[in-house]
Amino acid sequence: MPILSLFFGQATGFLVLGPSFMMGLSAAILVIDYMVFRVAMRVFQRENILSQSR
Repeated sequence: MPILSLFFGQATGFLVLGPSFMMGLSAAILVIDYMVFRVAMRVFQRENILSQSR
């Protein structure tokens, strides 16, 4: 939701965000996405899911 509010605020002219802010926000989202991906890879156990379905 906060990302959408930034987008709509920028589109309507309510917020004026510069390129440096947008690059920083993109970098922060990239780092968070990488961390969530690493946790998901550690938690996901394919073998258990396959053995339970049989």
